[in-house]
Amino acid sequence: MKAGVVDREPSVIKDSAIENTPYYRLNLDKGNQSTDGKEVALLGNIAKPDAEKSGFQLKSFERTFQVKSILPQLKQKKIVLPPPQLVRTIL
Repeated sequence: MKAGVVDREPSVIKDSAIENTPYYRLNLDKGNQSTDGKEVALLGNIAKPDAEKSGFQLKSFERTFQVKSILPQLKQKKIVLPPPQLVRTIL
């Protein structure tokens, strides 16, 4: 499980490095597998805490991110921010 905070909307970019092969990449540095990227950090794995128990099991993750203010950008152009409850749900 990974999470991050960036100053732009994540998007998918078609990678044309290999002809006739539809590979797509994220426009963020997310790292690879269990390594952090510059913009996305590893939170942990999503395996059940107790594999012997059946059904849903809640698993919490915690990570601290340092975020710069976007208030100067808000004054220059219109930026739509998601409601706080949506941000908590995504993270």
